[in-house]
Amino acid sequence: EAFATTVAFLEELADHAAGDWRMGEELYSGLLRERELLGYGAGELHERGERAWAELDEQLRELAPRVPGGSDDWRATMSALQADHPPTLEAMRAEYEAETGRARAFLAERELVSFADGEACRVVPAPAYQRPVLAVASYLQPPALTASRIGHFFVPFTADGADDETIAQRLRTNPRAQLPTISVHEAYPGHHWHLSWTAGRTSPVRAVHRSSYFTEGWALYVEGMMREQGYFADPAHELAHLDARILRAARIVVDTALHCGDMEPAAAEEFMTTRASLTPDTAAVEVTRYCAWPTQAPSYLTGCLEIEQLRGEWMGGLREFHDTLAGSGSLPLGLARRAMAGRP
Repeated sequence: EAFATTVAFLEELADHAAGDWRMGEELYSGLLRERELLGYGAGELHERGERAWAELDEQLRELAPRVPGGSDDWRATMSALQADHPPTLEAMRAEYEAETGRARAFLAERELVSFADGEACRVVPAPAYQRPVLAVASYLQPPALTASRIGHFFVPFTADGADDETIAQRLRTNPRAQLPTISVHEAYPGHHWHLSWTAGRTSPVRAVHRSSYFTEGWALYVEGMMREQGYFADPAHELAHLDARILRAARIVVDTALHCGDMEPAAAEEFMTTRASLTPDTAAVEVTRYCAWPTQAPSYLTGCLEIEQLRGEWMGGLREFHDTLAGSGSLPLGLARRAMAGRP
């Protein structure tokens, strides 16, 4: 009843609502500078996104021909890789679980991070309530302000009763080439490792406050770090990693152009299908999200680049850097920089 009442109110409001959905450069830049404590505004962020996209496009064009059957048309190569996927939803869950275990073992063998006592990541089907509304993998952290270090990696099962074509499409959008990148991002050393390591190491305020620029930046940073360390040994796995990264660069360009320029949603959707590898339906959903949630979409790559800069300035070892930065919580990156500077 409450939901229906809210919908009716919004439908009535839509008939006479006025104003511009664009945030505008002043407010957008203000959030970057004052909330995230970054040293630049929307204009520079847009330029950073364009530079990153161009660099990644070149890398993808060079890498794609190394994939069997691939060419310098990296979008077509990525599309072809969708044919190789787990045969069933349960097989998809099992392969994600195996990849999650491989990533954890890789970290332990290389001594790239420390692990919290009692931590574990359970790889399970997405809960029933989530399946109709979320078609991608996700992560649920241990409850804040508790002693638990158990997190849950939700594998994107279809809703109960889904037809065969819906299930087949879900399997195609979780090809084996992408499983390593997604497992690294959601589990080790991405969201699960970060949030299980942080739990109990920070003040209560830091335990409940989270900046998307840190959390999503961290998860994208560790994808690149794992590539550097040799985790993505198969060219198809490496291509999928770069494909995920160029999507984040395209998000920066589109989000800033939508809210601080004159880009229209239709042009944004075209950009995301031609400059990234999204399908038209997925691009439409993504752009609707950007219009409604300004500054969030750029957080992934922006945060990643800031963390990479912090790592370049760090004078100690790699595991110490990871433990120290992730142990500071999920601070706005300007504060994270200060936290790192205050440590030996």
